Amino acid sequence: MAKEYPLSTRYRAVGMVNGGTPQVQVAKELRIEPRTLRRWMALDRKGEALENRAGRGRKTAMSRVAKIVVAKSVTKRHQSTRKLARKLSAKNHPASKSAVHRYLRQCLRLKPLKPRVEPKLHGSTATKTNDRVWAQNSSEVPVIETVKQPGKVLVWGMMSFRGLSDLHIVPRGQTVTADYYVEEVMKGTAASAMRRRKENGPPTAIKLLPDMSQAIFQQDGAPAHNATKTQEWCRANFPGFWAKGEWPGNSPDLSPIENLWAIVQDRMDKMAPASSETALIRNLRSAWSSISGETLDNLMCGMPERMRACVRKRGGYINK
Repeated sequence: MAKEYPLSTRYRAVGMVNGGTPQVQVAKELRIEPRTLRRWMALDRKGEALENRAGRGRKTAMSRVAKIVVAKSVTKRHQSTRKLARKLSAKNHPASKSAVHRYLRQCLRLKPLKPRVEPKLHGSTATKTNDRVWAQNSSEVPVIETVKQPGKVLVWGMMSFRGLSDLHIVPRGQTVTADYYVEEVMKGTAASAMRRRKENGPPTAIKLLPDMSQAIFQQDGAPAHNATKTQEWCRANFPGFWAKGEWPGNSPDLSPIENLWAIVQDRMDKMAPASSETALIRNLRSAWSSISGETLDNLMCGMPERMRACVRKRGGYINK
């Protein structure tokens, strides 16, 4: 029987070869059959995934318990495929996010629908535009009460594979101009995080990277980020910087921090509803500081495959 190699080993091997290490040396160090490594390199050159093709290997299926858990999520809020896959793993009935999605769509014939919204007279609310409920039709979707002008705050945060910056709260009424972004966010929150020296502690207190000289700073295409003043400051102050035009536009599913914000929202959903801006900020800070280093590492480890998936889909939506 042919030896089965973990996906992490496959990508590591391909990465070593692409980085200049001879294939013979990589095969010897990682104990891989040379012909197997040659096959992986051929797939990589074609921009194809290194996973086994459909129909190969042992067939997998969701367990009966897993199917029951997924079925009970129907018509309930905050039951994304990612959350359901995580819940199943916690119950020792692991299933991938794609397996959960297939079961909901193909077996249960359900669709991800937006919650119905109805106004209420007062109070505050926090909703996510990507909140979906799995149901057959919109009449089964629960109603969300919202206020006309709910309490909200604008925040900024930075992550690495092991650490977090402090959470920067933009004052009410403040427009995030290039001047504000550079003076308050970059020179303040970001620079403070980059200067840390502690090796051990919570993610909000330690060095973002073991060797900060190897750091690469990446941000999205917000106007304040792309402004000339911001670009010049980042080039002068960050060891490595992906300038305007290097990061693709309209690509939120590529960035791991988008999943991090979703996790923060998940944790806030489990807190007592915020009745004021002060309470909302307190909940935000609490959820942000509760993120573990393991969570950050897991999010970052998915970056190579996100990039490959984007290439395979020629820039299309990758649903990760």
